[in-house]
Amino acid sequence: MRLSGVFLSGIVLLVSSCNLINPADPVPAYLDIQPFTLSVGPGQGTADEKITEAWLYVNNAFLGAYSLPATVPVIAAGESEIILFPGVRVNGIASSPDIYPFYTTYEVTRDLVPAENTVLNPGIGYSDNATFSALEDFEAGHTFLTDLDGDPVTQIVLSNQDVFEGSASGYVELSPEHPELEVSTFLLFTDLPVNGTPVYLELNYKNNVEFAIGLVGVENNPPGIKDYFFIFNQKEEWNKIYIELTERLRVSQFPKYQIAFRAVYNESSGPVNYIYMDNLKLVHF
Repeated sequence: MRLSGVFLSGIVLLVSSCNLINPADPVPAYLDIQPFTLSVGPGQGTADEKITEAWLYVNNAFLGAYSLPATVPVIAAGESEIILFPGVRVNGIASSPDIYPFYTTYEVTRDLVPAENTVLNPGIGYSDNATFSALEDFEAGHTFLTDLDGDPVTQIVLSNQDVFEGSASGYVELSPEHPELEVSTFLLFTDLPVNGTPVYLELNYKNNVEFAIGLVGVENNPPGIKDYFFIFNQKEEWNKIYIELTERLRVSQFPKYQIAFRAVYNESSGPVNYIYMDNLKLVHF
């Protein structure tokens, strides 16, 4: 019996030692991160956004980027500082999410409790120093009035047939008789940074034919040098995209720019090819 007692005591000491060497895993708290809500002020255009990811910091420690909505385990307890950076898929590429530089962060302090959920409903806006060189809502008119294709029939017109929001959207129609669209803004943008400072173009669109967006670099007066660098694939439903212009501007270094669109009729898309667009924004610092 005494040997048995000694043996049992040894087991207890061994288990206790193991607990000291390998302590029990801490119980995490959970952050239930909901999609962002964007609020806009005067002169900032639509509040529509397509924020797909959040970069999470808790008590100054980076815990990763997460597709939203997300439930994230966090090893923290008590009053904790939480910061969320809103992220978008640059140029619409799922594999290229990045923090959108023109949105503010969401910062909050919450009392985190192990094993319990804390729900976050992050609300953000545009940064105070965000500049909007172009805001096109296609309600009463638009600036894409420079005809580059020579066909007056193919142009961006206002339509109330399929509207993303408001009372009208921009509309393009192509047919075998009128197969090509190429237009640019009549405005020359002279304030776009060419030093690597972020510049983005935001746009809502839907289309059954591919179309391209480009920059027209102007040295003195138009016509300038055209650079079509991004193709919009077909989208049956309205889509929001964030197109980065930063590198194109840094490389080209023109003092003035126009924005241009180009499309060519594709028989496989049906007898009528269409493009709808709305809420174009040209944003930079």
